[in-house]
Amino acid sequence: MRITIVGCGSIGQKLAAAADEMAEVKRIYIMDIIKEKAEQVASGLKKAIVVDDVEEELYHCDLVIESASQDAVRTIMPKVVARGVDIMITSVGALVDDEFRNSVFQKAKECEAKIYIPSGAACGTDGLRSSAVGRLDEVELITTKAPISLKGAPFLEQEHIDVDSIKEPTEIFNGPAKDAVKLFPRNVNVAATISLLGIGFDKTRVRVIVDPATHTNSHELRIKGEFGEMVCHTYNVPDPETPQTSHLAAMSTISALKRVVRNEWFGLRSRPSPRAVTAGVAHLLYRACPSARTGAPSWNRESSSRSRRSSARRATPSSPRCCTLTASTPPFSTTLRTSWSSPGPPSRSRRS
Repeated sequence: MRITIVGCGSIGQKLAAAADEMAEVKRIYIMDIIKEKAEQVASGLKKAIVVDDVEEELYHCDLVIESASQDAVRTIMPKVVARGVDIMITSVGALVDDEFRNSVFQKAKECEAKIYIPSGAACGTDGLRSSAVGRLDEVELITTKAPISLKGAPFLEQEHIDVDSIKEPTEIFNGPAKDAVKLFPRNVNVAATISLLGIGFDKTRVRVIVDPATHTNSHELRIKGEFGEMVCHTYNVPDPETPQTSHLAAMSTISALKRVVRNEWFGLRSRPSPRAVTAGVAHLLYRACPSARTGAPSWNRESSSRSRRSSARRATPSSPRCCTLTASTPPFSTTLRTSWSSPGPPSRSRRS
């Protein structure tokens, strides 16, 4: 597999180092808005090449991973999915815009590109995903951080809040996730992931607390619904270089990449929600209908990346022989459709 990493911050550096040790990853393309930073990261890796633009090697790439910013997501995501290339994003807050989210999700469906979102710095997303199959009444995220971990947030400047002057635990924000991810773009990206998995950006509540005595980035997830109640509390160690980011966020991205390149999907329930089953079904789909696409599957397509990117790389839904796997925004419908032309797939001879 060939991957492109966009952004050489704390998460991007750790991800690149981990990918460099993965046997399944053959080439790593690296880019950053500061090219010297990308060159510094690439110099310490065996498989890395610096590129100036995400589209430069997109023709050869199997997966693009964003670890830069919400602005980067808005810039590169439409280009990547339009080319039928899979993408993983860490700045999930960019998906708060309904028009943008619906547009890229629809384009991903049309071009058969997968969108991967790591669980991030909060635990409990697996339970939230499962509980969303039924009725959810409340989803709340309570984030508690030290003043240094919140510095630079647009909300602080907007409200003229000096976090260094706060001497005891103080709630500075209480509102919908839709506002939180815009006002704290580098602090509560996990709120966007929770919103997508649960009841949406408008109904998910977020509280941000400043605690000068804490040494962790704390995320408490509270869920109430048809299934019962659940509380998951994560006390994250802040990244030494970027206190706004939790160390677990980088680990989550590395873990997600490992699962993608190895096609490992553990922890799926017996009756998973559509958003959980999408990636798991993909492998079965390729095994059942190997001729539906010109190229080989993404986990074994090193030699066929060129053919996959060609204009004729996919059968259209109207073609006599095709298969379609789609996933959309909430309510996250999943469609699996196969059709065969004559003669159909080989049938096994019956034993007399």
